[in-house]
Amino acid sequence: MEEELIEKKNEKKKKSIKLVNWLFDGLVLICIIIISIAIAPKTLQNDTFYNIKCGEYIFRNGIFHLTEDPFSWHDLSYTWPHWLYDLFTYLVYHFSR
Repeated sequence: MEEELIEKKNEKKKKSIKLVNWLFDGLVLICIIIISIAIAPKTLQNDTFYNIKCGEYIFRNGIFHLTEDPFSWHDLSYTWPHWLYDLFTYLVYHFSR
């Protein structure tokens, strides 16, 4: 009977130690993310606003109109190889304002 109680207490200790380790790991991960965001440079690349505008066009018109470039003066066909990135960039820009 006593052995069972001691075994149950040991199991509870192991579980609480695992929980504390898990919480500590989560806290460390959150701190690393916050520090990484804080020290990252806030510069934008040259085409960032072009990508935002293309993403806005895709958001408003859908992906079915991606055979031509609406921001160009020529009527040549155009392939949008990075349409998903443009859309994601626009959504991040739009919801971060």
